[in-house]
Amino acid sequence: MADVAVEKWGKRTLELTYTGAGADWTCSRKIRIKAIFFAATAANDVLQVREDALTGPRMIKVKSISGEAIPSYFFGDYLTRPCIVLADCTFNTIANAVISIDFDYQIYA
Repeated sequence: MADVAVEKWGKRTLELTYTGAGADWTCSRKIRIKAIFFAATAANDVLQVREDALTGPRMIKVKSISGEAIPSYFFGDYLTRPCIVLADCTFNTIANAVISIDFDYQIYA
């Protein structure tokens, strides 16, 4: 099996997990983000999410202190295609990392 990022879509939630060593990820849809929850795998895990492209501006960067889940909330009305470049992140065990994104609008494009 290839090392990939796996999207699991709900009505208002997107859950992202990784298989193997993972791969850089760009969301398959444009969404209006309301919150991003990062379930860290250990202390000092780092998640950085970019806007619209793997080289886009940084949207958030969070670091776990003790392996806790970290929420980030958004109060805007713009559509974006979130992206994660693994070189920007640190995961103790990438296969255990879970990133959940709450949104209230999406475009299938």
